[in-house]
Amino acid sequence: MGELGTVVGAHDELCQCTILVIDDDDDVRDVYISALKLMGFRRFLEARNGVEGIKVYVEHIDEIRLIILDLDMPEMNGAAFFHELLKINQGHERKAKVLLSTGRCDCPVVERLLQEGLDMAISKPPQLEVMRKDICELMGSR
Repeated sequence: MGELGTVVGAHDELCQCTILVIDDDDDVRDVYISALKLMGFRRFLEARNGVEGIKVYVEHIDEIRLIILDLDMPEMNGAAFFHELLKINQGHERKAKVLLSTGRCDCPVVERLLQEGLDMAISKPPQLEVMRKDICELMGSR
């Protein structure tokens, strides 16, 4: 990491990947996007719930490489979104990593999702340094 939090040595391809941020709170989405911009990422899509998130994901399936997903949302929560995502990608390698953001990381739902293939769960509100480390770890492993 550089002093300003940019991804040192990151390929332009990595920083140009598209990140989908799904959260029902506008301020939380803004915080994630601002932090991601500090890390050097530039392409973002947003959704306010899982229903919108699925629509955006399907429209941009070949571009999205990371999904930051809230667990508790109206209309379709993060767990239901993740299950729908698995159905959409059934029989294909999922290109997008999924980072679940929740205030309840130690709950049984999160444990079950991790067993089902969720890539990572982080606590809300995120600490910038922890988030940066986790995202770089996830994105570097693809």
